[in-house]
Amino acid sequence: GSLVALLRTVNGVRFLATKVEVDSSDLLRDLAFEMKKQEKDLFVVLGAEVEGKPFICVLISDNLVEAKKYNAAQFVRELGKEIEGSGGGQPFYAMAGGKNKEGLSRALEKASSLLS
Repeated sequence: GSLVALLRTVNGVRFLATKVEVDSSDLLRDLAFEMKKQEKDLFVVLGAEVEGKPFICVLISDNLVEAKKYNAAQFVRELGKEIEGSGGGQPFYAMAGGKNKEGLSRALEKASSLLS
């Protein structure tokens, strides 16, 4: 619920890019999907350090994947470069893991540029 309060509207999209504290990459995914249940027009990028390794997940509402041709897998690969990692997934959800946790904040800052 507290993450939903942090959402901002950018070009008609409910957007958030933030770091969260979770114990596993599965919980990172679960958090993103919980937000999807509560919001429409969602584009969320969550980052976390799990056991010293950086992870990024990108979740995009199905309607935005259709209407704007957004692709979470493409976005996560781009953001994954910042954490020296790789990843993949589907157009509506993707995750990357990496080696450079210092790059996590850069990846989250870069995320808003994906909305253009």
